[in-house]
Amino acid sequence: MNLRRILTLTLTLLVLASPAWARVVSFRAAAPLGDQSDPSIDRAIKGAVDRCVREATAMGLSWIWLQDAAVVGDKILIQMVASDDASDEADDLTIVDVTPNVPR
Repeated sequence: MNLRRILTLTLTLLVLASPAWARVVSFRAAAPLGDQSDPSIDRAIKGAVDRCVREATAMGLSWIWLQDAAVVGDKILIQMVASDDASDEADDLTIVDVTPNVPR
């Protein structure tokens, strides 16, 4: 089994095992860093966050937040949590726009 299938199976099991009143899923993504410059780190973070957000929205989860981020060697590692229900912790969350800046 490849890693993608294992992750998919794990996420599926997490969703099915969660209580019916709220689904909570943890997503992890890694993105390569070209170097340690700020623009390279920004691109890597946006790419990893985008992958997590796409997976969460595909599962119908509307509340998504960043749990952790770290630079490890030549990669950026991102962990995000998503839910289909607003949590009590939502008041403590900061909304971050991760869309790329597009010149108009």
